[in-house]
Amino acid sequence: MEDWQKAWKDFDTKPTEKSANNLIPTSDSVKSHDDNLQILRVNQLDSERLDVEIGLCLNAYFKRIFMFFDPTIISRIQPELMAVLHGLIYKFSVYESDQSFGDRLQNLKYTNHRISNIFRSAKPANVQKILHAFLIIGLPWAHARLNKILTEHEGEDAEKVWWLGNYTRVDFWRKLNKLEMYIKLMQMVNFLVFLVDGKYRNIADRIMGMRLVYARKLMLRQVSFDYMNRELVWGGFVNKKLAFENAIPFFSS
Repeated sequence: MEDWQKAWKDFDTKPTEKSANNLIPTSDSVKSHDDNLQILRVNQLDSERLDVEIGLCLNAYFKRIFMFFDPTIISRIQPELMAVLHGLIYKFSVYESDQSFGDRLQNLKYTNHRISNIFRSAKPANVQKILHAFLIIGLPWAHARLNKILTEHEGEDAEKVWWLGNYTRVDFWRKLNKLEMYIKLMQMVNFLVFLVDGKYRNIADRIMGMRLVYARKLMLRQVSFDYMNRELVWGGFVNKKLAFENAIPFFSS
């Protein structure tokens, strides 16, 4: 009788506490689940391509503002104009809503991957987004401006310039080309890693820990082929028209 009561007391306390503790996820389990979160790579790459196309369209309209200005002046400040345009796009997209226009079309948004988990998606901090903008807008602007300065003074290649660290323009140009090669190599490695884990599509996202996740997890993916079919039909029609126009001189002769 005493053995039965002792066994019942052990069963009534210890297993209950153990089962309750098992229901509470630990930080390791949450982190491992978050690391295994899979976002379609094609969606991330498509959103990046859409951002490029949207930027090109806005760039065409933006240039029309200066169509009556002196072309030489516009050519001198071309890097600054592009930086301002991309800065405005970033301000009204990623900085305010944590997703670019292409990300919104693909149902994606940026999260702070370093502190996010399965229970909540932490938004990137403002400082984090500002540094991210510096990496994807500020550095390309600096690169374009340096290239423009170096190409405008090709006749002074042998002269040392103080703001280039007392390097000649030729030496600085070679170092800049070498830096470009290293950056392209890093981009290739990052892209290969992205194809494996599907987390960070570019180096800036990886440095800042900003990962793209689904904005609405239960949203159905609807694919429409109307635009594709229309483009195929018109593309075939244009090709046949060009072939027919090229054949007219042959038959007329």
